[in-house]
Amino acid sequence: MTLLELVEAADCDGVIEALPGLPPEERDAECGERLFAARRARSDEWTFAQKWAWLAATLGCAISPAEAAEQLIRFRGTTTDRSGQLSGAVDVHPVAWRIELVARIRDAVPDEGYSCCFRLVEHIARGTGAPMPDRDVFLRAWLFNHFGHYRRVGSSRFDPADVERLRADPLTPVFLPLALERPGVPVRSWLLPFVQLAEDGLLERRALLRRVVAEVRQDGRVPFGHAQEWELLAPTREERAELADDLAAIVEAQLTRLHQDGTRKTTEPTRDYLRVLLADPADNVRYVRDHLALLDKSLPVAALAQEQLVEVDRVEPLEPELVSDASARILLREEKKLVRTQLSWLDRLAKGDPARADRVVLDAALAFDNREVVLQERALHVIARHLRSAGDDVLPRLRTSAARLHASLAPRAAEVLGSEEAGGTCVEALPPAPQPEPVPGPIETVVEVAQEVAVAIADDWEPIGFERALDGVVRHAALDRAGLTEALRPVARKEPRGLYGQGPYLFDVVRTLRGDEPREFALTGAIWNRYRRDEAVLSPPESMLDARMLEVLRIVESGSQPFLLATPTWSTGALDADALVERIAVFEEHGVLAAEHDFAQALLRVDPAPGERVVRAAEALRSEPGRRLARWLRGGGLPHQDSTPAGWAEPAAHRDALCRPAHPGPGIELPLPPAAGDLVGDAQRERVRCVLDPFWLAQLPHHRDEVVARDINTAFVRGWGNERFLPHLAAAGGPAGFAVHRLLAGEIGSCRPALRDLVLDSFLVLAARGQLDTGLLGEQLGAMLSGGRMKVSDVHATLQAAADTGAYRTTWSVLAAALPGLLGGDIPRDSARLLALATECAARCGATGEIPAVAEVAARKGPTQLVKSARALRDALA
Repeated sequence: MTLLELVEAADCDGVIEALPGLPPEERDAECGERLFAARRARSDEWTFAQKWAWLAATLGCAISPAEAAEQLIRFRGTTTDRSGQLSGAVDVHPVAWRIELVARIRDAVPDEGYSCCFRLVEHIARGTGAPMPDRDVFLRAWLFNHFGHYRRVGSSRFDPADVERLRADPLTPVFLPLALERPGVPVRSWLLPFVQLAEDGLLERRALLRRVVAEVRQDGRVPFGHAQEWELLAPTREERAELADDLAAIVEAQLTRLHQDGTRKTTEPTRDYLRVLLADPADNVRYVRDHLALLDKSLPVAALAQEQLVEVDRVEPLEPELVSDASARILLREEKKLVRTQLSWLDRLAKGDPARADRVVLDAALAFDNREVVLQERALHVIARHLRSAGDDVLPRLRTSAARLHASLAPRAAEVLGSEEAGGTCVEALPPAPQPEPVPGPIETVVEVAQEVAVAIADDWEPIGFERALDGVVRHAALDRAGLTEALRPVARKEPRGLYGQGPYLFDVVRTLRGDEPREFALTGAIWNRYRRDEAVLSPPESMLDARMLEVLRIVESGSQPFLLATPTWSTGALDADALVERIAVFEEHGVLAAEHDFAQALLRVDPAPGERVVRAAEALRSEPGRRLARWLRGGGLPHQDSTPAGWAEPAAHRDALCRPAHPGPGIELPLPPAAGDLVGDAQRERVRCVLDPFWLAQLPHHRDEVVARDINTAFVRGWGNERFLPHLAAAGGPAGFAVHRLLAGEIGSCRPALRDLVLDSFLVLAARGQLDTGLLGEQLGAMLSGGRMKVSDVHATLQAAADTGAYRTTWSVLAAALPGLLGGDIPRDSARLLALATECAARCGATGEIPAVAEVAARKGPTQLVKSARALRDALA
């Protein structure tokens, strides 16, 4: 077979075997040209094996060393291990040709990575006596061929036989010292065999140590495994002294990285490296100030800094001011491990040097401000052990600090510090009760209308702005349609982001008013747009809004109304009855017939108890809407329906832990169109969206409890944005019944700390308005906690924040009602924290009385935190 046929057959070994037996005329330049032509014609079709065979055939032909070197370096499939396979292909050439090939490869190989021709170059050098290239790329390839890729220190993949092969390699005496001298050779990648070679005396240990330190200092990065590297090197004190400056630079660089903080995983390599670098506390003294600054960082970083400070103090006692600084930074942190370690450190300091006891007990008293009762108690024990050594001078300051202790610790504090227990009750501090604000009058100019429309489209959580903008469109479409159309030009350019909420509806009204092409998924305009959504996917509030928007489109198109009747006059969405009477009187004066859904929405928003004067004014109206309004007001408007489910507080209901409100049912016959009737009729759970919308409250501003009860599915979906709805719910009108409290209870246990303030504000607003039923809320919380529907820690965080505002009595009332359900069955984890909070609130508001569930837990045997907290609460209520 010819060379080309062997190449086509992908027989590389056959090519190499055939080359020595071929006559020179079959290995001449002409043969090489034929091979190059075949490669250009067939390259895209050839497999890797065929290309490899082609390279062997090409090297065996009479091409120049320069061209051979170029092909070798270009061939991307060539690896260090396979290049030696081509040695038979170049052996057919004269010695001078092969020596020149080595020189060409030496000069042409790129600096990065490893040489892909090392084995071939090594074979030629040994066979011809040519000097072996010693560039960094060949040194790296030499090490790679002995030890492979980087292996982490301590890896079981390392084979000691590799070191034996390196000892027998004739290149070792030359290449090994060069590897230590060249910065381009990453010694740490093969540190384990290098350490073994140093132990065997093949290279100098101090030179290896200096090289590793220099490499770390230059690199700056600390991947996993660096700590094991340093432990493997195990430098002596004398060796560390010789490298003091370099090591100091490395330590400072790593401390700087820790000052940038990070997660446990991202900081772990740096922390581990610092631990081994600073294993000798004597080397660590100079970094005390750095460690103090790190105490404010994340838990892993702060724990390392605290650990280093403690170790330094064992060897060379720190100045009292530094210990106090460390205590001030740690003792108020939430992490119990850090605080316990700091208190143990202070305890040991006072025990070892009683002269420092006065400073120690004052430092320990800083923990009295920590939220965790167990940590306050531990600090009190430390103070009790060393108070006699501290002397009487510290007592006044300690007694002042003790006033901040948890109420359950007051008796022990009085016993230790010789002061009387704190007495008296705190004044309940609640925020001022917010009042509804009046809505400004109609928008006066088309420019202002465009501005209000733009804001309403962008903000779906402001229903009053939407209603004013909608009324402005209707008013000015009748007064100056051309001017309004031009003013709304910028508003119609950019579509709203979502498909839900009142913003997209208003956007479609604007486009229809302007005569623009309807959107593909327009929400309104069924008579113009065939893509309108199927009504089956709409919830009742959305169906009512949809019907109103279609009606607004007809009003704008026909000019049948000068304005809308349903525009609210109060920020809750409520409508003054006298304002509605005046609007209908204007309609009567101009002979305007009110649109059906606009009038129905006005009835649902109007004040149901306006007073006799307003009712008589309504009865004086002559039109059919006027007479319907008069009957509506005389009858007291829409009746309220209780959302409390029957038997919800029974133990069997607690096991379900859902406490679903009673859904308002049918049976109310009202003079309303179907879309408005659905708002107050039977709830349809399957048609409810995932997030409660403030606009729904504005549709029924005097019936917030029924709004939540009808759409209660979303009240059980945590994580969907109900926290943003709660402030609107707290500020709305109407009774706050079971459904309102159930929604609040569910969000009190929310696991999103960033949104906890919204829930807390709603809790306090309802309390300030006298609308918070603390007993009902507490029972719901107890039922849900016992059923495992929320975490005790989340409920504790919200109620603790409420107590911190000064609402101790309100918080206690909620907890007192929650504890029987919480402790009545399998007690959830962290319940001791709620008992501790209840103890604090009861003591501050002077609550008394017995809670049987608490007394039962307090009577148990054992020193568990739950039992201790129950006993403290029982004693506080005695």
